[in-house]
Amino acid sequence: MMRIIVALVALTLAFVPTLSFAHGVLVNTETKGGRIEGSVRYSDGTVGVGDYVELKPSLDAPVPIAATVTDANGRFSFRLPDDDGVIVVHGDEGHTTLIAVRSGEHKSADVVQRSGEAPRSAVWILVGGLLLLVSIVAAILLKRSKQSA
Repeated sequence: MMRIIVALVALTLAFVPTLSFAHGVLVNTETKGGRIEGSVRYSDGTVGVGDYVELKPSLDAPVPIAATVTDANGRFSFRLPDDDGVIVVHGDEGHTTLIAVRSGEHKSADVVQRSGEAPRSAVWILVGGLLLLVSIVAAILLKRSKQSA
């Protein structure tokens, strides 16, 4: 009986490291000399190499103004458009970051939305739920073993 309880706890703890590796796309941008330059990294420190990046007139526009893939250092560059727009960075595992591009007098490129990163609290709620489930199963098994003895 004790072997089953130990096995259940060990199995639950085996999943904890995989849950803690949730990461998101981190994009840094700046405007220089009529260009928007940016770099892509993940929250775990990995460089975003080969990530698809597009400059669109609006988020729902079917065709981008320009598109590129990040280089070996996670960098990308676009000519600053004449009108406002949005840069969409498509990272691995479906992660996406949106950057608003402002034209005119206040030319800039600012991150407006990140997605794909699991909040740390959600990870710990999941871990706690798994541990609670294992505890309930262990208590039921322990109760049954005492009743049959």
